[in-house]
Amino acid sequence: MRGVFTPTATATSPHPSTPGGSDACPVRLDDTLLEQIAAGIAASPLWQGQIEHDPLVRPSIRLVVTESYEVWLIGWSPGQSVELHDHGDAAGAFVVVEGELVEVVVDADRNLRRNVIAAGGSRSVPVGEIHDVLNLSEATATSIHVYSPPLSSMTHYDALTLEPVREERYVPDGAVYGPGDAARALHPANGARART
Repeated sequence: MRGVFTPTATATSPHPSTPGGSDACPVRLDDTLLEQIAAGIAASPLWQGQIEHDPLVRPSIRLVVTESYEVWLIGWSPGQSVELHDHGDAAGAFVVVEGELVEVVVDADRNLRRNVIAAGGSRSVPVGEIHDVLNLSEATATSIHVYSPPLSSMTHYDALTLEPVREERYVPDGAVYGPGDAARALHPANGARART
């Protein structure tokens, strides 16, 4: 098993243990740098040929993990989405590399705002922002997501009341996944066990 997001009622630590085993708080990279990392990975061959689209589950691969950030590749079949969520204490950024995605963001007035992101487009996701990502098109889409520090928790929210409905904590395994590694991991937002 690679890693599991499991619901929990209490927080265990504000910061995850780093892959090297240290409990020191990792550095959080700024939004601009996260978008640059996502764009750099998108422009590289690192992700190409790695993702398969599955109508039953959003396949995800962790391409890179360091003490300060991690990079995920996610495949989206038509109609797939996460649900409204935040990324705990992590900041994020993502770039659409194939197809088109829609991001729904809860703004400061608690209204829902939509952003359509076509291939080549990117978005930063500040700490604490509540959003959802959806594939509303009839074609598959692929995106690259960067989180800093690596994800340790996510809270999901009710779409009508915007109240929290559950929290998930991620238990990382410390492994680094890459294109030469056959390992595939389900993104923590899927709330499911990783494939082995």
